[in-house]
Amino acid sequence: MDDVLSCAEFWAWATDKDLRVTYLSANFERITSLPADDFVGLSRYDMIPAGMTDAMARRHRHELEKRLPFVGLRYEFNDIRGTRCFETSGTPTFDRRGRFRGYQGIARDVTEEVRDQERLEELGREQRILNVLFNHVERMANIGAWRYDPEQDVLTWSEQLYRLYGIPLGARVTLKEGLSVFAPDVAKVLQAAIDEAMGGERAFDLTLPFLSTRGEERYVRVLGECERRNGKPVSVFGTIQDVTSEKRREEERQRLAVSDPLTGLGNRNAFRMELAEALKKLGARKREAALCIFDLDAFKDINDFFGHDIGDKVLREVADWLRNTAEPGDLTARSGGDEFALLTSAATAAEAEEALRRRLQPLVRRSDFGHSITYSLSAGIAVFPDDGTTAEDLLRHADLALYEAKRGRRSTIERYEPQLLREAQNRFRLLADFREGLASGEIEAFYQPLVEFSSNQLPVSRR
Repeated sequence: MDDVLSCAEFWAWATDKDLRVTYLSANFERITSLPADDFVGLSRYDMIPAGMTDAMARRHRHELEKRLPFVGLRYEFNDIRGTRCFETSGTPTFDRRGRFRGYQGIARDVTEEVRDQERLEELGREQRILNVLFNHVERMANIGAWRYDPEQDVLTWSEQLYRLYGIPLGARVTLKEGLSVFAPDVAKVLQAAIDEAMGGERAFDLTLPFLSTRGEERYVRVLGECERRNGKPVSVFGTIQDVTSEKRREEERQRLAVSDPLTGLGNRNAFRMELAEALKKLGARKREAALCIFDLDAFKDINDFFGHDIGDKVLREVADWLRNTAEPGDLTARSGGDEFALLTSAATAAEAEEALRRRLQPLVRRSDFGHSITYSLSAGIAVFPDDGTTAEDLLRHADLALYEAKRGRRSTIERYEPQLLREAQNRFRLLADFREGLASGEIEAFYQPLVEFSSNQLPVSRR
């Protein structure tokens, strides 16, 4: 028997009728590195495996007492190499008269098997934990994974994508069904990207709109790339993330970049760009236009006396009036503070100017915001192309005309004249010369006192 077992990875054992070990095959010491003499003579009861639960130990005692066979009994053994695990099976033997003679069986070292099983179970637990964490991350980030198998025509989705699209969890989804959540033209874009990835290994990154099951337009970012085996495309996989919130914030940032948050009209920067584009188109179509810049007279007094809340209401009322009276093709903006801009076009500059003057009348307006408030407008007009062919020139000349209207009796409309530019240039030069003269000492100030004729004395200050 020992010769047969010399190459085996298990050993044989036997006991007498008192359950004392009488035999261990020669390969026992090779496999276990334990001396056989330490075990020969020990009772099976003395060798009730360590690490067994009480229930397992009671069951094994019952098997031995009832002379029952046992299979796959595992027990721990501690030596200098640490804890090891053995597995044994045994069957009772009887003589011809049926008298119990003992047990014989085999055993083996299953330490590595047990450790491998423990590692697999641990990996299984970790995988389950990772799956739970992954699902939590998916929910928090509104992101899910997908994979398309063209051979089976099946889309495999993670749980979050089923939730995102409102499809029952685990339902079989074809590519056609997956694309059906998108509008036809959008679905074509995604289908083309998948086809291109399959054909040329090119990854794609798309932000696409889709209609949710609640009828709400949302946006998803779709990333995908091709999986190849032996050079052959076998699938396309990637992620889909709901980016509706980010898209809305970006749209809001873009809106605020070109619009006035108080009135909703375009701001000065947006108006400059729109004006430049409009003038190009008007010039190409041989049409003319008039640009008006106007503001509210003494608007600071309204803010100071009634408060800024009332001032804001006045500005919104003016903006609403601009919107409600706008003609097709008009451009409107709040260009800053209490200043507004309006461009209107016509066949001739004279017609455009006349249309502006009609809209601005009456210049005096009365409103009731809990207080009866009367305010007036002053305006400057520059026409295209007579007063300028670029947005910069037209805006500058309309501003000069507005300055002239404010410098006069207000509540008026002034048309730009070249003389206004010359006067502005002269004022600028005069102020520059004056500042330079003060700095260089070329200007000397003389003071003329006030004298009372009756006494020929300086008057006594009443302060």
